[in-house]
Amino acid sequence: MAKQSSTTAEQKVETEPYDLTFPKWKKDFEGGDSKGLFATISTSLVYGRLPPLWAICAFGECLDRVFEAEVGSWDEAFGRPYPKGTHLATLHQKLKLEFLSPIFKRISQILEWRPGDEPIANWLTERASIGPELFEAVGKEFVIGPRKCKDLYYEQNKRYLRDAGK
Repeated sequence: MAKQSSTTAEQKVETEPYDLTFPKWKKDFEGGDSKGLFATISTSLVYGRLPPLWAICAFGECLDRVFEAEVGSWDEAFGRPYPKGTHLATLHQKLKLEFLSPIFKRISQILEWRPGDEPIANWLTERASIGPELFEAVGKEFVIGPRKCKDLYYEQNKRYLRDAGK
């Protein structure tokens, strides 16, 4: 049986234009932050694309370390997601707040858009309304699911109304 070359797959992965959005995550991963690797793979899969070659290779190497019994835990293979002693509840609240405002602003921007205005999203061709399609589209932009996008939007909306005295 002839040996099949993976050059075609590697070339496809290396030439994907969205790979340009991943250098920070690659640098994070190379610096020991495993979240960069998982963020890259997750984002790629959300958009139905192959991850960049560096992520595919790194993931495979980490898996091999576990499967070949070189390490005894996933943390040893991939690195801890957060340093020891991190207070996850505090970190969770901080990260949630960082997401709230941009998602709320983006949804508000889309809801205010009218046909004939400057394009703000290639999928937006008519006036948008609050609904599953909107949360799914904005969720993809922020690499989160539609339910999470909806929850974050309404949480920020509640804060906005409270702060406005409504």
